[in-house]
Amino acid sequence: MINQFLFATGIENSNPTIQGGSYRQDELEKCGHYQHWRTDFDLVEQIGIRFLRYGPPIYTTFLGQDKYDWSFAEQTFGELRLRNIVPIVDLCHFGVPDWIGNFQNPDFPALFAGYARAFAQRFP
Repeated sequence: MINQFLFATGIENSNPTIQGGSYRQDELEKCGHYQHWRTDFDLVEQIGIRFLRYGPPIYTTFLGQDKYDWSFAEQTFGELRLRNIVPIVDLCHFGVPDWIGNFQNPDFPALFAGYARAFAQRFP
């Protein structure tokens, strides 16, 4: 039982395609997080946040069925662990990789389950 109030926040990792699918809106890129993630984590620490909604950008991480590029996640999740910031892992906020198409793809649930399993094995 938690007997204290816990305050959490998040770093937006949406990356939907918009304008009829012709443009990807990557919120991590838009806010400069790819270049400034260490500073962003510094700020999280400075305001005393211990729990952070955070996730890797699915469209650049999930490259195909059973194919992943964990390089950015390894850096950032490793740093969160060093800083003792507990991630509330957001594996898919808005947007899917181009090769999946969209959320209406009937294979998406099974593909996403594989991605979630691979993430959990990589980052226990």
